[in-house]
Amino acid sequence: MKNILITAITVIAFSGAFFEIVLHGGVLQELLIVVLALTMIAMKKQIIISRQGLSMIWPFIVYLLIATLSAFTHSNSAVYTLAAIHSLFCCLIIYIWASSLFLDNNHLKRLRKIVYLIVFFQFVFVLIKFAVHGIDEKFLIGTMSNTAGQLGFLLPAVMIPLLIFMRRSDNIFITYALVAVMFLFGIINEKRVVVFLLPLITLASIAMNLEGSILKSKYFYGNLFIGGLISLASLIIGVQAVPSLNPEEVLGGPVSLSHVFNYAIEYSTMDFGGTLQGSYEEAVNNMNIQVGRVTLWCSIWNWLSSVDTRTLLFGTGFGTATSSIWLTEDSDLIFDIIGTRGAISAGGLALIETGLVGFLTIGYWFLHIFWKLITVYRQAQSLIARRWLD
Repeated sequence: MKNILITAITVIAFSGAFFEIVLHGGVLQELLIVVLALTMIAMKKQIIISRQGLSMIWPFIVYLLIATLSAFTHSNSAVYTLAAIHSLFCCLIIYIWASSLFLDNNHLKRLRKIVYLIVFFQFVFVLIKFAVHGIDEKFLIGTMSNTAGQLGFLLPAVMIPLLIFMRRSDNIFITYALVAVMFLFGIINEKRVVVFLLPLITLASIAMNLEGSILKSKYFYGNLFIGGLISLASLIIGVQAVPSLNPEEVLGGPVSLSHVFNYAIEYSTMDFGGTLQGSYEEAVNNMNIQVGRVTLWCSIWNWLSSVDTRTLLFGTGFGTATSSIWLTEDSDLIFDIIGTRGAISAGGLALIETGLVGFLTIGYWFLHIFWKLITVYRQAQSLIARRWLD
C-alpha cells in the first residue's frame, strides 16, 4: 500500500500539464498530493523525528508561523490563511514523512529506478514538444506544466546531482547519457540559465560524489572529463539552439562567447525602455515586458525605502505577491505592489510579503542548513553517509 501511495504521489506531482487542462486542475492536483501524503503519515504506526532532523527544520517552522500570522493579519480569514500557507504546510508534511524513513541500499535502488523513469518520460515528452512546437519555455515542460517554464532548469538542476550520486560503477554510460538528456531537456525548454549553471552543477556533483580515496585516480579524472565534454557540447548546442544567445538570433546561429557574456549581463540588468524590453507605459498593459533579476532586486529595495515601518518589518501580508490559483486569478500581483515585474526569487517574495523579519528568518534557515550539513559531514564515520550529505 505504501509503495502504491508513493507511486501515486509521484505520478500526480509530475502530471501538472494534464491537470492544467481541467477546470481548477491545479487545486485538485495539490489537494490530492496533500491528502495522499497525510494518508501515508497516518498509516505509519509511529512517527519519529530525530533530534538532528528537528534541528534542521526549526527555522522553517518559525517562518511558517510568521507566514501564518502575516496572512491572517492581512485577511482576518482562516480560509485565506490556509490557502496562502498551503505550499509551506505541504513541505512540512513531506519533511515529517521523509525524516522518519530509514534508508538502506534497497531504497537507493528503488530511488534510482524512479529517477531513471522520471528522466526518461520527461525527455520523451520534451521531444514530442520539440517535434510539434519547437524550442520554447512556455509550452509543455515535459509532463509537469504548460506554464511554469522555470521547471525547465529546476528539474535538471535536481536530477543531475541525483543521477551522479546514484551512479553504478559497472554502467557509467547510462548515468552520463541521462545527464546529457537533462541538458537537452533544459535547452529545448529554452532555459538560458542551463548554459551558464548546469555545467557548474555537473562538475561540482562529480567532485563531491566520488570517494576521497580516488580523487587523484584515472577514474575521477575520467568522470570529470566526461562531465566536461557534456557541458561543453551543451554550451555549444544551447548557444546555437536558443536564438537570443547567438549574434544572428536564429536557430543554429554562430557561437560567440562574448555575445553570450554580454547578453547575460544585459539580461540581468535590463530595465523598462532598454534594448531588450518595452517602455514602462507599455508594461502597464503587457505582462511580458519585465525587468532583469538585478534590476528587480533594486526595485524591491527602493520600494522598501518608501514604505512605512510596519510594512518594512512585516511586509504586505503572506500571499499578497505570490500568484496562486487558490487565492486570486491575478498573476501580476508584484507589479501592482512595487510597480515592476520580473523573475522574482523566493527571497524577493519573502521580503515583500513578510518584510525584513521574514526575509532574515528564511535566510537564516538556509545558512543554518548549510552549516548543519557541514558539521554532520565532518562527524560522519560512514562513507555512504557522507555521500548522502554531499
